[in-house]
Amino acid sequence: MATLYETLGVERTASLNEIKRQYRVLAFQFHPDRHPGEHRDAMSTKMALISEAYEILSNPEQRTAYDKILDGASTRVRNAPQGPPPPPSTACMMCGSSPSAPLNLRAEQGFIIFRRRMHLTGQFCRECGITMFRMVQNRTLLQGWWGVFSFFANFGSVISNTVARFKLNSLPDPIPSQKQYAVPLPFPAPRGRNIFLRSGIWVTAGAVLLVLFLLGVPHSSNQSSTSGDPFAKGSCVTTKNNHLTGVVSCNTPHNGVVIGTTTNPSYCPTATWFYITEGSTDPNPGRVVCYELAN
Repeated sequence: MATLYETLGVERTASLNEIKRQYRVLAFQFHPDRHPGEHRDAMSTKMALISEAYEILSNPEQRTAYDKILDGASTRVRNAPQGPPPPPSTACMMCGSSPSAPLNLRAEQGFIIFRRRMHLTGQFCRECGITMFRMVQNRTLLQGWWGVFSFFANFGSVISNTVARFKLNSLPDPIPSQKQYAVPLPFPAPRGRNIFLRSGIWVTAGAVLLVLFLLGVPHSSNQSSTSGDPFAKGSCVTTKNNHLTGVVSCNTPHNGVVIGTTTNPSYCPTATWFYITEGSTDPNPGRVVCYELAN
């Protein structure tokens, strides 16, 4: 709450003339008649506070009594019991133990199109740091995969958190401070369940397996692998000197793609090549295979 001196905008040592001069300045600035419309009520309240402060501070007796009230309040504040101080910058911010090290953990959250990243940064002892790592890493493994951009960014966050976790291993056992600090815990935090016993690691395994499955689904250009016909439409072939030399996966180098089979070369589409199969290479010998050259 502002003091009367602060309301008038003067120092406590201000003279009576300074108080009068400041009051005239404020009255000219905040008088309601100078602010018609929606601001008039607010200016009326402001002007009432200014007038009350001026009435007391311009009266020597009332000002003396008010100064005594201020002095008493200041003494009570100084003599009030003080709480424990915050921990030093080299101590753990959670329990006040030493030694400690700076830790920066990243939590990702994916929302299909956009993502959200949160940082947990601070000074932690080994036990408190591992506790926070397990909590943040598990959250990241649970929520960080579910977006177009966050899926790939989440790998970076998981790796960054893991590197920070291994750095904590270099710290010795935390030693609680003999002094009392304003910290959330009186002792190092318990680590809790291992990261491999939490749900996040299994959600991550499922997400990675799903992506690998989708990447491994054969494309339509590899139809020959499931149709049982080596020259099925969409199969990829290799050729040499205008002769077909084999059927290969379309993911490997090839010379052409089968567009169909027929019994007569003249039935092949214009601007395509053809090959007449022979005994051991085709269950239907004498069949005409039409194929177009690969780009």
